[in-house]
Amino acid sequence: IISHSSRSSRKTKAKCFTTDFSVFFLMLLQREHDFLRQEMSLEMVLADEDWDYVSLQQASTFSGMYETYEASLPELIEYVKARLPKKTKLMLHQTWAYASTSNHGGFKNYNRDQLTMYHAIVDAVKKAGKAYKIKMIIPTGTAIQNARTSFIGDHMNRDGHHLDVKVGRYTAACTWFE
Repeated sequence: IISHSSRSSRKTKAKCFTTDFSVFFLMLLQREHDFLRQEMSLEMVLADEDWDYVSLQQASTFSGMYETYEASLPELIEYVKARLPKKTKLMLHQTWAYASTSNHGGFKNYNRDQLTMYHAIVDAVKKAGKAYKIKMIIPTGTAIQNARTSFIGDHMNRDGHHLDVKVGRYTAACTWFE
């Protein structure tokens, strides 16, 4: 995920998904309903803007397994930093635990227990932030877990792992905004 520069006049929001430093980049332009969609390398995305912030995250299946951060995060940080201005701040995005009823294959990594997954994610992200000197953590997982303890309950996901398009995404957006 790349968090968009506040100084850009033409782009308001950006999101990218990385696999082996390749990126699928989706950019929402200021004009309503106008989308620019193209495949870009991570290098191209990083060069595309004068980024204020770049957010990194682990795939949800592995987000509570610190050893998976150790395996790839140092190389990713080095790659990203080499292509960004010194002023750019790195952030870690804390993903959320799956719904307690999730049938996602990665849920087995946490004994199919939501609280086990949530605590593992919090611990892994905190440890990775400290180890790699990333001070900004976006605690989306904590916001989602807190909402689950309210009257909303465990109704934050549309398919057991992706956030639903209303309350789940709204909660995540409010966390990013904060």
